Amino acid sequence: LRCICDVRELGNECFFRLSDARVLCWLKLKLRRLKASLPELGGSFLQLDSAALSQYAAGLLSEYLSPSWHLRLLDACNLPNPEAHDSILQPKSHSSPNMPIPDASESG
Repeated sequence: LRCICDVRELGNECFFRLSDARVLCWLKLKLRRLKASLPELGGSFLQLDSAALSQYAAGLLSEYLSPSWHLRLLDACNLPNPEAHDSILQPKSHSSPNMPIPDASESG
């Protein structure tokens, strides 16, 4: 907890308060360690440049983070948000205004 929290000791008791700055610093450290270990796996990781390795490592970490923490990590590391990029490239599907929306009670 001391890695990600501010700690206040009063007498024999310790009080912990989550620190966003400490969490972000810890996540950046995890990202750097993961990025450094990816080329050791060989294969296609050997062909990726530093930016691509960072993006891949951030994607792996995002599986364990809330969307807001993932965005904070990307911002802190100056990495692009791939989901925002994908949403720009992919057309949005729109329902036809004349098509009825099926009622859940009618299915079955």
